[in-house]
Amino acid sequence: MAIDEIQTGFWAPDIFMFKQYGITPDIVIVGKGMTAGLHPLSAIICRRPLDMLAHYDAISTNGNSALATYVALANLDLIENNAKKINITKEYYYKKLSELASDFPQRIVTVNGQGFLTGLKFYRREDALLFHKRCLSSGLWLRVHAYHPGHSTILCKFALTVTKEVVDAFCRQLRRLLESAE
Repeated sequence: MAIDEIQTGFWAPDIFMFKQYGITPDIVIVGKGMTAGLHPLSAIICRRPLDMLAHYDAISTNGNSALATYVALANLDLIENNAKKINITKEYYYKKLSELASDFPQRIVTVNGQGFLTGLKFYRREDALLFHKRCLSSGLWLRVHAYHPGHSTILCKFALTVTKEVVDAFCRQLRRLLESAE
């Protein structure tokens, strides 16, 4: 069994999302979050019997993996040392987004995702795109997932060191923009 954790890995204190489901894959593919986006790095992690590579067969083609490896190890250390705070803040963030969704049921369908990998799904793609533009204009950096039919979600991937105060300020601004659009 192979699990793709390229987008989901390194966004929670357990490092890998598959742990939340009580499964143990044979192969895990990781990237992006491993270095918190600072430097490109990806990896295929596999059980020992599946590792057929000779020593040094998997070294970076451009030879600069030392910096990326250092950043990845620092990121793992940060996650391990702040696991309790990360859990508390990600649950708080999800709660705040859920409150927004319930306060604007005419525009927001639901909260998609979990923890820091969460977004507000709008009923209409056009509303999500317009709201995204309004957010950017007001200084909020976030993304809109609306490039396919049926996709209409705005999302923000905070750094794992985000504080409740930042979450509160972000959600206050979202609320203000949602209220002013009515």
